[in-house]
Formats: sequence, structure tokens, C-alpha cells
Amino acid sequence: MGKQSAVWNYFSKIEGGKKVKCSVCSEHLTYKNTTSNLLLHLVNKHKINVQVLPAKGGKRKRFSEEGKQANTESAESDTGEDPDDPPSQEDQAKRRKSYEGGPLDRCISNQTSFSEGGSRDKDCTNALMFMIVKDNLPLSTPEKPGFRVFTKTLQPLYHVPSEPTLTKCIEAKYLRLKLYVGDLIAKAQHITLTMDLWTHKYTMRSHLGVTAHLTIGSKIRSFELGARLMEERKTEQNISAAIRKICEEWQIDSNKVRACVTDGGANIRAAARAEFGDSKHIVCVCHRLNLIGQKAIGNMNAKPPSEQEAAQHDLPEDEEDLDVEGEEEAGADPLRALIIKVKKTVRFFRQSEVARARLDELQKAERGKTESSCLKLIQEVKTRWNSCYDMLERYLLLAPLVNRVILELQRSRASKARPPQIMTAEEEDTLKEVKDLLSPLARATLELSTEKNVTLSKCIPVVRNLRNDIEKFQPTTGISFNLKENLIKLINNSFAGIEGMRMFAISTLLDPRFKKFAFFQDQSAPRRIANAVSWAGDLVKQKMREAQESVTEEEAGTNGGERERTGEEASTDEFWGDFDREVQRQAAEQTGQDVAGGIPIQLRMFLDSPPVKRKENPDPLVAWESLKGEYKYVYAVAQEYLSILASSVPAERLFSHAGLIMNAKRTRLASKRLDMLVFLRSCDKETWFKVFI
Repeated sequence: MGKQSAVWNYFSKIEGGKKVKCSVCSEHLTYKNTTSNLLLHLVNKHKINVQVLPAKGGKRKRFSEEGKQANTESAESDTGEDPDDPPSQEDQAKRRKSYEGGPLDRCISNQTSFSEGGSRDKDCTNALMFMIVKDNLPLSTPEKPGFRVFTKTLQPLYHVPSEPTLTKCIEAKYLRLKLYVGDLIAKAQHITLTMDLWTHKYTMRSHLGVTAHLTIGSKIRSFELGARLMEERKTEQNISAAIRKICEEWQIDSNKVRACVTDGGANIRAAARAEFGDSKHIVCVCHRLNLIGQKAIGNMNAKPPSEQEAAQHDLPEDEEDLDVEGEEEAGADPLRALIIKVKKTVRFFRQSEVARARLDELQKAERGKTESSCLKLIQEVKTRWNSCYDMLERYLLLAPLVNRVILELQRSRASKARPPQIMTAEEEDTLKEVKDLLSPLARATLELSTEKNVTLSKCIPVVRNLRNDIEKFQPTTGISFNLKENLIKLINNSFAGIEGMRMFAISTLLDPRFKKFAFFQDQSAPRRIANAVSWAGDLVKQKMREAQESVTEEEAGTNGGERERTGEEASTDEFWGDFDREVQRQAAEQTGQDVAGGIPIQLRMFLDSPPVKRKENPDPLVAWESLKGEYKYVYAVAQEYLSILASSVPAERLFSHAGLIMNAKRTRLASKRLDMLVFLRSCDKETWFKVFI
């Protein structure tokens, strides 16, 4: 008679049916009218999940965590039937229906899925790798006693991988994600690269960071391609060779690179232009703003990050101001002298426990702050001008309380350090005006520092707003008046001719929020706008010609395959061939083109239509999705230019991530491993869990 259970595919009865023999390992097991122990043997020892139908009556066997039988009586013995007796087809259908999704099935499936190579085991390991990479944890994290206790408490069935195993899994994940991202880059029609140089604080090794940005639908996707070790000097030739090697590794076609953004360092700027051409190179707008701020506040010693020999992004904000006395001796201008006075006050409160504690007490008593929400004074970091702005803003917010603390300490002499001088009312008024003058510059920096939103098209209107806000300000003190004049001069010098830069002008013109209205309104504005329209028109015509040529080639291929031409038809085609081709060429050039101005009708209609509301349409790429049906060829050009970034801030963020990965406790991390972890850390959650090992 046929056996009811599929378990019997792996066992055979011996010794008169009192025992069974496993066909996999030849082990002998006791058999007493139930297959439960046979089933557990297959699951626990051989990781074999067998679908077993319960006996008639629908009772299912239950097992404890150790896999032992919980109920003492089997379903077979309850019915009095021999499990070897074949059930009827009707009974089989009923039992299948009652068994599907039952506790036994779920128990076995759950235990099997957590075995090595099981689905849940892979999911947990994948999530563990994501946590280690995203949170900059050491690869030895799974071997920490506390982590193992936590995971065993959370899920006892999961076997935590060792450090070597996890390292291999991360390397395999890197290869798979690299292929996936490489495929996205290969399919992209246009790419923007940002790059920067960085020297690690502890190892003193220099690295080249490169990020890639591409448009997928209406979203800009960003990937950190790695932090490549620069083994030789940071010369133009060596940097250029490193850039070329990275592009070859990721199969980045230089023809698809629409722009390469760097800071103003002479070496990396020359290398980028050598690789991609002058027309594709953009000097980071945020670095220009930073230099304006540095010069305005009297800090002239800052260099672009690519020219610095030490990492500046990880300097602690409470570093000692060893340069303060030196600045005073050098004869700082009145504004810088006032800033130094604020810096001394901040340094005193950050070094004096008595002053800091008293400031916290006053905030709790008078402003309702808690211990964790009490504000601290912020110190200026010389490499970032906006740290000076943050310092002034925080100081002015706490100035009344700061002055009270200083007066109390001067009377009581409770502090070992000598308290600084109190700011006069006139000095505080000057600081308020200085802060208000620097506020538009801080806002402009914030607007253009993002990497997930469109930035290039905002540069012209942002510079326009920046200049207008500063010009409208009415200073009342000599220091703030000089600062205003200096800022206007620096802005005009740094951004002179920005409307004449091809990429900036085209992207602004094709932004449906701005169009012609974002350009500076002066006497030469019509000429600059006309140039931008002409450049955009040429690109739209090119897209139209490419589309026409593609259609012509398809028609030629279709007609050629329909039927064989007669001799007379071939002779006629040869006679009229040149004429037909010339007609098609001229038609392609004039199709959709304004006869009077030579501007494509689509572009003219787009520019003549009212701009979309900026507040309701913060993302121009999304706004274009509703316009692309009407302005097909203009949309193609807009997609290409709106995806270009205006700053190299993403490359700087890359090195902030690299500094977190290779911290003081991981200085022995190999450069290849750092390169790998930097890329993996840049992959978002969606990308990470979409690609499996």
C-alpha cells in the first residue's frame, strides 16, 4: 500500500517496523506509529523541509523550541488508522485544505528559513551589513558579547556571522551594488561629477573623492564612487590620471559628462579641465560664497580644501584660539577686532566651568530651558565663514545673560581665569548689523548646498537676491557701512558675467519657475537674455534634427524590407534621390521653427507662457513632467541642464563620511576598504535592499 507521508521518501522500515533507517545518513531511529521524530530528524540534521499531510481528524502535532513533541498522543492513534494506509482522494483534498498555513508548517518553515542560506538568514545578514556600513560600526561588531546577547534575545534562531564571514559578505555586496550602480550610470544620458581632495588627519594620506549625479525620471540620484588614495604628489597630471582611472573603472563615458564641479584649487581645477574641457568645468559656487564671507570678515588665510595639507572638516568647534593674539598684533581691521573680542568671550565660557554653569542656571530660571536644551556659545572655525555667522547669532541671542555672568564673576572673582570685557551697547548694535548683513550670504549658501535638488538654475536668481538684499540694508555704524560696501564689491567681482556663462544661463532660462524673469534687470539684460535664448534654441534644434534623422532611418529600414523594387522604380529613386534628401534636410531644420527669429516654436511658446509658481513647484524636474507633452524637445534639453549641480559640496560630504569611517580607532583600515565603505555608505535604503547577494 502507498505511504501517506512524504517523510517516507527518506526512510525505510527495518526490524519488523519497530525502527526506520534514514536514507541520507543511514541512522536508525525508533518508530511508533508517528512520523514526528522522523520529520524533526530531517529538519534539524539535514535542513530538509518536508510537506507532511496530517492524519484524518485534522489534529496537528505541536513542538516545543527544542523540537520535541508536545502532545503525547498522535493524530494517527486518535483515529485508529495506520499511517501506511492510503487515504481516499476526498480525504486528501480535505486534509490539504486544513493543513495549509497551519502551525506545524509555519514552525518548520520559520526554523528552516533561519538556517544557513535560508531566506530569513539572508535578510538578517543583509540588514546587519546595512547597519554596520551606515552607522560606521567596526566589522568586529557581530563578535561583541553584548551584540550577540541582543540578537539571541531578539531572534534565537539567527546565527550571527563572524567577522571574516561578514567581511566576505560586505565585499560580495559591494560587487553586486557596483554592478547595479554601474548599470544606472551606463544607461544615463547625462552625468554630473563633483570631486575634491582630502588629507586624512591621522594617516596624512591624500585621497581623491568623486561623486556622480544623474537624473532618473524626475529625481536626481547621487552616488559616492569612492575615496581613491593618491599615492603620488597632488599635481595636475597625477590628479588627471586618477580621475581617468576612476571613470574607466565605472565605465563613465566622457561624452555623457555634462559638467565637472570642483573648488577653486589650481591643481584640481586644471586636472578637471584637462579631462573634460574648459566648457564643462564649473567652479563651486558655494566656495565662491565662502571666499566672499572669509574676505568680508577679515579672514584672508583660508585656502580651498584641495590645496590644504590637513583635513579641516573635522576640526572641533571649541579648538583653542591660538591665533587671536597674532591677529591683534597684525593690526586687524575694526570688524575683525570686534569679532576677536566675541571669540575671547566664547573661549572664556567654554573653558570656565563656573561661567558655563551660571549661564545654564540663568537660562533655566529666565527662559525655561532644561539641562539638555540649554544653549551653548559657538566658536568660530577659520575654514568656514558661516561658523563666524553662527557664533555672532548665538552670542547675540545670549548676550544679556552673558553680560550678567561676566559682571557677577568680575565682582565675586569666583573664576580662576580673568573674565573678558563686556560688550558696550554700541558694539552690540554693530554686531547686530553685521549679523543682518551676513544673513543673506548664509541663506544663499544654504540654498545652493543641496545635492538632491536642482541648484544650477537657482544661481542667477540667488545672486540677484543676495545683491539686492545687501543693497537695501541701511547701516548706522561705520563698521557695518564698510562691510556693506565690501560685500557688494566682492559679490560683483566674484559673479561678474555669470549670466554670460552658457550652462548657468541655459539652465535658468529653461527652469519653468524663472525663464527670462530671473536675469538681472539692467540696460544690458536684453542682450544677455537673447544670448541665452539663442544657445537654448540651438540645442532644441539639435534635438529636433536627431529625432528627424531617427525617424528617417526607421522609415528607410521599413520601406527597404517591404518588397523588391522594380528596375523602373530604382531608376526613379536614383534620379530624385538628391532632391528628396535635400527637401528632408531643410524640412528638418524648419519644422517647428519660427521663421522670423529662427527660434523653435516650442521654445518660444514655452518662454511666452507664464512661469509656474515657485512656492507651489519647488522642484522644476517635477514641474516639467506636466509640460513635456507640449514641449517635447525643450523638455529634453531642460532635463540635461537642470540636473547639473552648482557646487562640489557632495564631494566634501564624501570626505566627512570618510573621516567618520576612518576614525582614530580605525587608522589601519586599508585604502581599498575605505574606498569600498565610502561607496556602500552612499547607497540609500531602497538601493541596498533591492540588490541581493
